[in-house]
Amino acid sequence: MERIITENVETPDSINYERILSIAISVGKGLLSSGSSVSRVETAVERICLSYAAKEVDVWVVPSMLTATIVAPSGEYFSQNRRIYSSANDLGKMEKFNQLSRDICELRPPEYLAEDYIAALEAEKRKPLWFPSLMSGFAAAAFCMLFGGIWIDALVAFPVGMLMGFVNTCLSIKSFNGYVRSFVLAFMGGICSILLSRAMIEILAAAGSPLICQTPYVMIGTTMLIAPGLLVCNAVRDLFVGDLLSGTLQILNGILIILAVAAGYAAAMLICDGLAVYEVEEALMGTMKYVYGFMACVLAVFSYSLIFGMPLGKKLIYAICATVVAYLAFVLYRDLVGYESANIFIANLIVAVLGATAAEILARLTKAPSTMYCTPFLVIFVPGGALYYTMQYLIQSDMSRAGEYGMQALLIFLGIAVGLSVVSVIFQLIRPTKRRHLTRVRIFNGKKTDKH
Repeated sequence: MERIITENVETPDSINYERILSIAISVGKGLLSSGSSVSRVETAVERICLSYAAKEVDVWVVPSMLTATIVAPSGEYFSQNRRIYSSANDLGKMEKFNQLSRDICELRPPEYLAEDYIAALEAEKRKPLWFPSLMSGFAAAAFCMLFGGIWIDALVAFPVGMLMGFVNTCLSIKSFNGYVRSFVLAFMGGICSILLSRAMIEILAAAGSPLICQTPYVMIGTTMLIAPGLLVCNAVRDLFVGDLLSGTLQILNGILIILAVAAGYAAAMLICDGLAVYEVEEALMGTMKYVYGFMACVLAVFSYSLIFGMPLGKKLIYAICATVVAYLAFVLYRDLVGYESANIFIANLIVAVLGATAAEILARLTKAPSTMYCTPFLVIFVPGGALYYTMQYLIQSDMSRAGEYGMQALLIFLGIAVGLSVVSVIFQLIRPTKRRHLTRVRIFNGKKTDKH
């Protein structure tokens, strides 16, 4: 069906500001529930209201609530709030809501048309269950190799990741409690990782193979599927840029999820005590180490981006390229300078600056949210290995080693968060604001043409 908008609302007297505020908050809710940052949500709601000649706009956003008040040119006040019960990283949906907010600001369409497009976005169908399950399997296998495992370890991690992805999608549809869901997934992932690893060890031994399946790498690969590293990094970044309440709430949420994940894997380790083999050896040497790392990085970004809803196309390729460049910079720094405790913060600060800069530049070139390019990059550098070893040594009552790896995870989080914050502030200072007044647009199947 084709619709042609031949006029905009030109006089403030003809504007229904209560409906405009509802439209703005609905767009903000769509952005927030699909994983957008608090600052982007506040900016989108404010700009939509201002584009319809609102005299003043006040927006307040936390992860579970969105409140906005506008003052009409007549001096009348309108206020609304919206509760956000659940959120998930859906980069495709985030991009669509971001583009819709841009279109509303530029085109100022009638209220009914904006409401129709919002309703269409909210009613979009989910991907079939097999898709996130398959991508979760690939992601677990990729992270297994990225942290030092070989193809045998990845082969074991793949079915465990698929099962975790399937269960996670089913529980998400049912709006299952997030902390309980994290515990269930961690417990299931730990049990399956240990049992399948042990089975593979016995099979390889019976076949006389010199290879060995290393349980820690399998468990790290599955841990990365549910580790809230992205949430914690974004929370610390919010704190650094001044969103204190939002950052604090997200950090608390991240800590609770980490505790639930740790409890799940710890319970699995205790139940399967004696079956797991926690010793690891350096199986990859020389050129193969870098080849495995490069392949794992590409596969991890590809699979995780699709899990997060990024559509296939140029943007996915750009996200992969930006992340690979940051990863290669990290590997170069690690091999030339070293990766001891004194250098962990600096190494992750450097890669965060590189990755965030690339994300901001690509976002402006493609007119997409920077989160689309920043999220895949962040997932790669989440300290899944450090978190796993912290948990393992706590179970083994080795507090010294547990504290060492716990500090390592903290330094990684801080390095990434500081790098993201610095780049975010710089681009906020230099970002140009463009305001265009368009009076006519042809809309066909959701695509705009014939702009004047």
